[in-house]
Amino acid sequence: MTINRIVKIDFTSDVICPWCLIGLRRLEKALESFKNQSIDFQIEFHPFELNGDLPKQGADKLTLYRKKFGNERVEKM
Repeated sequence: MTINRIVKIDFTSDVICPWCLIGLRRLEKALESFKNQSIDFQIEFHPFELNGDLPKQGADKLTLYRKKFGNERVEKM
């Protein structure tokens, strides 16, 4: 089969994000429907950090949740 068309896809995700993984799996499934056509998909992955301000040594999860959502919502978790 001759490739007549190249489609480039930029995929930006956080490796720890479950929704990013779901999106990737859905993309892969969608691309499967084109496998018998003369289209080549090139996926380029780009990093994204959901919380890029975290220190390298990490942080206490509850403290971060309280800062982001407030005490009342954290207590209901």
